[in-house]
Amino acid sequence: MRILYIVPWVPYPLNSGGNQAVFTMTDHARRQHEVSMLLYVHHAGERANLERLQALWPDVTFYVFDAHEEARIDNGKPASPYASMPWLRRKVCEWLDYWHHSTQRKLARQRWNHALNLLRKPAVALSSAEQSSAALSAFVRANSNLYREMNDFAPAFCDYVSEVARKGFEAIQVEFYEYLHLVYLLPTDVRKIFVHHELRFVRNENELELFQPALATERIMMEREKAMELAALNRYDTIVTLTETDRNLLSRYIDPEKIVTSPAITKNVQQTELPFRAATELVFIGSGSHFPNADGMLWFCQQVVPALRQRLGQLPALHITGQWRKALRTCISALCPEAVFDGFVNDLPAFINGKISIVPIRIGSGMRMKILDAFAAQAPLVTTSKGCEGLQVQHGKQCLIADTTEAFADAIADLLGEPALQETLAAKALQADTPMLDEMDLIRQRLAIYEHND
Repeated sequence: MRILYIVPWVPYPLNSGGNQAVFTMTDHARRQHEVSMLLYVHHAGERANLERLQALWPDVTFYVFDAHEEARIDNGKPASPYASMPWLRRKVCEWLDYWHHSTQRKLARQRWNHALNLLRKPAVALSSAEQSSAALSAFVRANSNLYREMNDFAPAFCDYVSEVARKGFEAIQVEFYEYLHLVYLLPTDVRKIFVHHELRFVRNENELELFQPALATERIMMEREKAMELAALNRYDTIVTLTETDRNLLSRYIDPEKIVTSPAITKNVQQTELPFRAATELVFIGSGSHFPNADGMLWFCQQVVPALRQRLGQLPALHITGQWRKALRTCISALCPEAVFDGFVNDLPAFINGKISIVPIRIGSGMRMKILDAFAAQAPLVTTSKGCEGLQVQHGKQCLIADTTEAFADAIADLLGEPALQETLAAKALQADTPMLDEMDLIRQRLAIYEHND
């Protein structure tokens, strides 16, 4: 079968859960199908990563839209909606349009910086627990998807997608919410598949719950975005969710016959060769560019760390992997001086081994690969209910689940003080009998989607 994958960024290197999911699935699909991939390359770093990916996949055809090429095309043939106006009026309209978008970006940065400045204050410096919580709420609101402008695709890119999509493919698979609405550009006679890594309306609802208080206008914004998401999803022939939880949620609005559960692939956890090592430090796996990670770590450092200090006195090192903006690193370090930013880690299982993995996630849906990474590394795990949502785990068996500040601090303190409990949880996680931990079963599930071509 000729399949075209359309993804918003180069899925390499494997430095995020999203990249791991796309890379691994594509890597298996290309061995059984004729696979092509359409990518938007934004900068020189992505171009270098693309060259590395092309070397790994010589049998995959790449259709690449380059950001610099977009500028060249637009300069050669103006794509402005005001192009047909007289010269002076066009310039005024273009300037006003630029001023509007520039002002929106500056206001967003101001809200973001103000919220971070509030968060940098130690909890003891705030007059009450309510103010401390309000500071975190302001950060969530400043970063909420509800206040982000709709992704306006460049006209040249839309033309490119339309052109490539009509090259005789039997199936076109779109990945990630950022490209959801490209469905309106795809041919009607080609099977269209969307892989929904995170239900955006669920994430928006989670964020709204953290606003203090949520405004009536924000509820309208949430419902409007939800309606747009569901309308676009209905244009696809097949929708892939990563967990049964997401499938059940989506089935309330979309024909369940169109929805397939197919978890992202992780290496077979039961085949790990790492020995158990008692954990004396903490680790968080994930990049700060994914907002649920940033929110989770700020909640942990601002709310949980003070409670943990009361229990332990001195905190162990807190290792944080992935890319984090300087302002976020500064804020986290002010709240938790024990934080160590390790950046990209080549051998992730070995790095996690011997540490307690924490997943203080409060926002989002989908599947958290970081939990399966912890299982593979025999690392004891403390997570929120949201963090392990969709995974077949239970409190006290494969991990400890805690949703409040006090409970999360208690769980970490208990694990640090009981190496035997750490070993018991790690062993039960390895023995878990769940298809989400079986690599070959996950591959079969995903490839079976292409066999049912309408």
